[in-house]
Amino acid sequence: MNKEIAHRRTENVIKRLKKEPHLLQKYGEIIGEQERRGFIEKIGEDTVTSNTVHYIPHHAVKKESSTTPIRIVFDCSCRARQETPSLNERLMDTPPDLVFHLDFD
Repeated sequence: MNKEIAHRRTENVIKRLKKEPHLLQKYGEIIGEQERRGFIEKIGEDTVTSNTVHYIPHHAVKKESSTTPIRIVFDCSCRARQETPSLNERLMDTPPDLVFHLDFD
């Protein structure tokens, strides 16, 4: 499972953004909005599930725009280990008609 990688990357994003507090605040606002809209969900540290789970690491991309100074990019090609498939690879192996019906809500 790639939970450790996603957690480590999140810590690194926060560490880098702390150098620019206005971007850290904006990043937090974007994450909060995505959570409110149901695009992402907060998972507790001790959450256990019987389903296959893939944690998606994310990072900040700065933009030279006054309206959107930062955006979040999700890395669905991240692997836990070299021999473990990424989320992208798992979805590519899924029959097209099933991918269409996946529920990401």
